[in-house]
Amino acid sequence: MQTTRSLFAALSLLSGSILCFSSAGQAATVTTGDISVALGQAAQEPHIFLDANIGTTNTGHVGSQTGDPGTPVITFTSLVAVDVKNGFSSIDAIGGGNAVFNSLTVSVPTGFVFTDLVFDTLKNTDITITGFLNAAFVGSYSNNALPNGLNEFLTMAINGSAFTSLVLTSATGFSQIKQFEISGVSQVPLPGALVLFGSGLVGLGVLSRRRKKPAEVM
Repeated sequence: MQTTRSLFAALSLLSGSILCFSSAGQAATVTTGDISVALGQAAQEPHIFLDANIGTTNTGHVGSQTGDPGTPVITFTSLVAVDVKNGFSSIDAIGGGNAVFNSLTVSVPTGFVFTDLVFDTLKNTDITITGFLNAAFVGSYSNNALPNGLNEFLTMAINGSAFTSLVLTSATGFSQIKQFEISGVSQVPLPGALVLFGSGLVGLGVLSRRRKKPAEVM
């Protein structure tokens, strides 16, 4: 666990400017673990452009419809099929009227992390947002008294942590979740890769010392 936290210490410094702006607009609510959530927070961050689809597994791209170079595909997973609109748009419940869906997981591929996500929800009067770093629990936020209508959330990883996924759930259900924005998307070295890299450096050091060893005098 200590190794994992060390990997993201540098990441938190890089995203420091992102984390600071929340206090200027509205004080964030620090909740269980290394997560912070602000309600009604306006933000300007890289947009996620959704791919039109109807299903339980859907995708989006950071920065444009095709994605900025080097950014991973973002995955949106639901327990029931949802209707995904193309572009910087929405994920809607299927059925119209009072139709809702109760869960959505936003995740990045293995080897990537992100530090914050902005999104709007519609109709739900309660929400729970739970963050994970791979299988490790990062933190959770719950609100059971949301105004009935449009609500905007800014969810951030704090204390040097990061997310690989955020799970959004609601007992009353979402009729729509839309306009996703994401920041701090970064590729990080896996622990195994760090070990191999360190072993390589040690090997180079030994080889260098051998080459510098003076020839023996006969």
